[in-house]
Order: sequence, then structure tokens, then C-alpha cells
Amino acid sequence: MSAINPLDYFILLEGSVVALLATALAKQGSTQPSRSQLMFWDGFAQLCQLPLSSAGPQSVEVEKYRIDLLTVWDNWAIMIEVKMKKEHVREKQLQRYYDKLRTLLGTKGTLANASSIAVVFLTPANVGGAEFISLSVDGNDKKQHLNWKEVLLLIESSFSKPQASPLEEEEAFRHSLISFGVKRIGKLLNLGDS
Repeated sequence: MSAINPLDYFILLEGSVVALLATALAKQGSTQPSRSQLMFWDGFAQLCQLPLSSAGPQSVEVEKYRIDLLTVWDNWAIMIEVKMKKEHVREKQLQRYYDKLRTLLGTKGTLANASSIAVVFLTPANVGGAEFISLSVDGNDKKQHLNWKEVLLLIESSFSKPQASPLEEEEAFRHSLISFGVKRIGKLLNLGDS
């Protein structure tokens, strides 16, 4: 009989998956970002095909305006909607959330400095294509459909390997949790080794 790993129950639903992604995106404390954080930010900007600075996001908010993850980075409001299964995709959900965010852009709180929206739809491969295609964005706004495998590879390559300089105890713990989360999500999505 194998031992039960209580961490297996940490990542079961979209909410915990969103929390892992928020942890990878959010600035940690007031210190300089770690090399892992900078690697992730750079890779994320490339995946999203957005001209984002290496300063990282100004804010990262979970479940803001019903959007899974909302981050403001430079002048971009980046709306990240996460789906783990095709059954979770809701018709016109992206359009409704985008339209609501468009009305709030530049008006209040963290959105006051944002002038453009990027919609990132994060799903398993071959899920949500019709929903993504049906999304219509204005002017300089952008949309990007990412698949979990490429995002998990980015998170793992950015955070799972210790850096050349010694890591603080808290940072080492964070790396361990993120690495575990990547493996758990890959297992839930049947991606094999992520």
C-alpha cells in the first residue's frame, strides 16, 4: 500500500490551478525579482505575444469581475480565463467578460492605468477553439489561445530548477510547491511528464 500524499488534494479544481498561475505571475515581496521570476515573466510575455516589460505585473488579482485571473502589466489589462475540461467552456463567456472589462478600462483601481486588453484563454489542446474564435476584440486589444502543456513547461523550466545562487528558505519552498503544482496539473490533464 502506497503512502497518501496530502499535496495531491491541493490541486483538484480550476481555482487551485488559477492560484498556482497567480503565484507564478505575482511579484513576491518588495525585493528584486528572482531569476526564476524574470524567466517566467519573459516566457509568459513571449507566449502571449505581448510587448511586456521585465518589471513584471503591477497587480495580479484572482476572480476579479468573474475573470479567473486579471493582471495589469504596463498598459495592458491581461484577462486570463482558465479551463481544465471541454465541459467547462461556456458559450460567449469570453466575450461577456471582455466587454465588461472594456467598460472598466482606465476608470478605476488597478485598471486606471491600462489602455489595452489582452485576453488569454488557457485550455488543454483541442479545447475551446470555437469559443476563442468567436471572441471579437477592439482596436489594439489582443487575444491569445494558449495550451496548458506549453504553459506548464514554461512554469517548470522557470521555477523547478534551483538557481546558481543559494535560494532563501521561503523561495525554495515556493519553488517546490510550484514544481509540485505543475506535475499535478499535468497529471489531471493526462499530459504525461510535464
